[in-house]
Amino acid sequence: MNKVRYDILYAGAWWVCVVSLPFTIFINSFFIILLMVVWTMEGRFIEKWERIKSTIWIRPFILFFVLHLVGLLYTQDMKTGFFEIEKKLSFLVLPIIAAGGRPLVTPALDYIKKGFVYSCFVIVVVSLIMSASILFGGPLSPAVNFDPQTLQHFHELNPKVSGIWEYFSYIQLGEWIDIHPAYFSMYLIFCVCIVLQDILKKNRLPMVNVALIAAFLFFIVQLSSRMAIVTLPIVVLYLLHAHFKNLYARRVLIRYCIFLGLLFLLIWINPVSRFRILQEPLTTTYTLHQDKTDWNSISFRLLEWTAGAQILQQSLIMGEGTGDAQYELQQHYAKFNSSTADINYNAHNQYLQTALELGLPGICLLVACLVPSWFTIIRQNPLQTAFIVLIGCMCLTESIFARQKGIVFFTLFQSMFLRSSIAP
Repeated sequence: MNKVRYDILYAGAWWVCVVSLPFTIFINSFFIILLMVVWTMEGRFIEKWERIKSTIWIRPFILFFVLHLVGLLYTQDMKTGFFEIEKKLSFLVLPIIAAGGRPLVTPALDYIKKGFVYSCFVIVVVSLIMSASILFGGPLSPAVNFDPQTLQHFHELNPKVSGIWEYFSYIQLGEWIDIHPAYFSMYLIFCVCIVLQDILKKNRLPMVNVALIAAFLFFIVQLSSRMAIVTLPIVVLYLLHAHFKNLYARRVLIRYCIFLGLLFLLIWINPVSRFRILQEPLTTTYTLHQDKTDWNSISFRLLEWTAGAQILQQSLIMGEGTGDAQYELQQHYAKFNSSTADINYNAHNQYLQTALELGLPGICLLVACLVPSWFTIIRQNPLQTAFIVLIGCMCLTESIFARQKGIVFFTLFQSMFLRSSIAP
């Protein structure tokens, strides 16, 4: 196979991996295996090995994976431990493929990013169709958004709201494809970043880009992920700042204010997002006590973070092991009171979750994977920095690397970004 044909095939393999990200894990895993096969087909393993050895950014990824293997040596729950190893394979495989292979040229990267944007748009449209089919297609099953207690609280605060909103919001929207609202929102925020970066670089405003941003903004609000909605204006503001020299300050300020106003208006119109973003946080009691019964997603976060912090007091150096963090959390929940005895939530903070599993070495390597040490390279690509900010913020309230949807999203794009930032 000649070089040109292989380069096209190799770029195409990365493209299908990225495009399949919003779809099921099975489909995405199939294309990752295809990428591995294409990478192997080229041969030139000595040349690839030399590239890998000389690539500094890959080392934290490899060490992070190896540390999970080391964590098996002192874990009790080997089944969970090996499952974690299986999920974390992308931290090893994708950086090695990226570092050992040829860097993707700019046109290929542009096609990959556009492919991701339009793939997510397809999922958005299909999600709306699926929700409509549930609502109007026959016997109506309850929306899967809230537990009974939270649902009662929602209706108490919004007594006259139409039940239709629940079928076009939050968990129900991605239920058909089994994607959590936080991960779905994270994908769409990055789509907004890709489209906005294209607008700012070309300094023109095509209507298709405006329509895409509007659609993604609407859907992000419908998904009602709190941290995602907080993160969205942060990354948009960063991209505007990064391109500030190309724009008039007054225009930037006016457009950003319009963006924030539209975001708040959409949140207020949708009663589910209004409840999740405004009403529930304002009506939650931010204290934990043994007699507490009014649990919701916010108070559970407080419980998870408190449990994690207390466990770390005894295991900060090496953690509990690759497979034992969840068991230790559940033991703490059971000690709190009977209403929390059966929950099995993780720490809902990736930094805390990694520290619980692997201690200080794990958290240091996680940060090294998130933020490479050569900031000059990052500053050359505002989109990459926006991506890192997005992941870093989402990790504050979600264990993003507890699911394949988060792990593969991060390792795919971070590997491509870092490989394209260095010399061939």
